Amino acid sequence: MKYIPKKPIDKTIQGQADDQFYNNHPEMIDVKGQRIPVDPASKAHGKYRDEWWDIYFAKGGEVDAKETKKKSPKDPKEPCPYVGHIYVTVLDELTNDKINKGPVQIIGPMAEKKNTNKAGLAKFFTLEKGNYEVIVRVNGYVEHKVNVPVAKGIQHVEAKLKRPVLEIIELNFTDGFSINKWPSGLPITGPQWKSAANPDLPVCYKKASKNAKLDVKIKLTPQPVGTLKIDIIGEETASALKFEKKSVSLTGTEMAVKDIRVKAGGFPDEVKKTKLRVQWKYTADSGKNWANMNTTGDHNVYLVFNKPLVSPLYDFGLEKATGYVNGDADIAGKINTGIAADLTYDPSAYRADANPLKYYDYGSCLCMNNAILMEYLCKTLGVKAKVVYVWGGDAANTVVFYHGTSAGIYGSFRVLAPANGMAVLNPHFTYHAQTQTGGITYDPSYGTVSMITLNETAPGGSRRTGSAWPPANRMVVPPASWRCPH
Repeated sequence: MKYIPKKPIDKTIQGQADDQFYNNHPEMIDVKGQRIPVDPASKAHGKYRDEWWDIYFAKGGEVDAKETKKKSPKDPKEPCPYVGHIYVTVLDELTNDKINKGPVQIIGPMAEKKNTNKAGLAKFFTLEKGNYEVIVRVNGYVEHKVNVPVAKGIQHVEAKLKRPVLEIIELNFTDGFSINKWPSGLPITGPQWKSAANPDLPVCYKKASKNAKLDVKIKLTPQPVGTLKIDIIGEETASALKFEKKSVSLTGTEMAVKDIRVKAGGFPDEVKKTKLRVQWKYTADSGKNWANMNTTGDHNVYLVFNKPLVSPLYDFGLEKATGYVNGDADIAGKINTGIAADLTYDPSAYRADANPLKYYDYGSCLCMNNAILMEYLCKTLGVKAKVVYVWGGDAANTVVFYHGTSAGIYGSFRVLAPANGMAVLNPHFTYHAQTQTGGITYDPSYGTVSMITLNETAPGGSRRTGSAWPPANRMVVPPASWRCPH
């Protein structure tokens, strides 16, 4: 080479020189149409090097006059500063698929940018000796960097690109029935689950529902280049319930993804409290390959029979009602026996609290409170129920009281029943309250089923029922005219 080129090399003229050189030398093009690089160290390629530089200077490449002048006339040959090449192959680490049109940049004594071809290859020719940083930045992948020393020959670099690690760090059920906290009354709002400082809040759905919707927050580690486009699936680990969201675009280090819906299956077809665990995964190639994310949960879900009939709907009421039923088909029957087991029956312990859930604080109450509580818990689960009052009287709107021969006996009827809580054997009642639902009468004070049977009333009296207590009229049999024999 007669002259030393002025640096940096003019890329436009370099490309023109390449085109003419390879047009002159078709033998330097391989069977795949790829140009064979001129080897800067090969004696056999010496004539090619000289010819290329002649073309470069002929097309307007500038000569470094100062450096050219330094050449010794006794040593007219100048070592070529362009001694090596870098071939970068870009692949997906998970699939080993070659990545086409992937941007690759080299930075060092020379700098250049290229996109990979269909074979995932980017070639950088005739580079000056030195250390280069190869940077690959493909949309949706983590940036890949590697240092490559260039001397003689070709340096092969395999850049296996990684996707970021995806982790759901928050999950929020956005539909379902609204729940309030007992006893504060404050609404329970999402997110119900977090990977750190988990609030562990419940949600409520109708049993067998297939319409749940979720919002999540996804953490990306490390941040990808540009946008990562994926489809997401979440599979409940103990059932066929599956959530799905297609065409999700993720950027940055955290991203909210809204409106993830049920794809298949549904909640269990039972009234109970259940705990869900959901294993998440994603695909960036339309389902060809899947990468696991994390598992979220436990997610506490109250499953009710139908839309709740109480407002506000309290978490404590759901906890009690679903706990009593726990998947049994006999919803009312389980609530009936559950109340009888939890609360001591005390015919003298009237509780005047507005919300029957308060009765649990006392631990005991009378029949009216028990019946009201059962009605409330049934309605909490979306089951219609009502309280029915029973008394002894001679007309539908009249109660008739009487005295007994023993001290303290006073009431409108007597029943044959075992001692229960604070109620004595075969007690006398002024009235008794029960709960009706589905055409069946329940007695949560005793945990029994069927309308109470009266063993005794005042003369001329019989069992009377109504939806309120007391009835409009009240009578008392004078003790002098009649007393019961008990």
